[in-house]
Amino acid sequence: MNLDEKISKKCIEIIKNNVDKSEEEFEKIQYGIQVIIINLLSYF
Repeated sequence: MNLDEKISKKCIEIIKNNVDKSEEEFEKIQYGIQVIIINLLSYF
């Protein structure tokens, strides 16, 4: 598991505790977070 996966999983755990969504919606959110993190890490 690489850094972007770890960060996105931690973020989605926090979101799951505060938002009531379906599992499919959480997967979409996690994917979006992971894409953002990958882009940020590749920028630096």
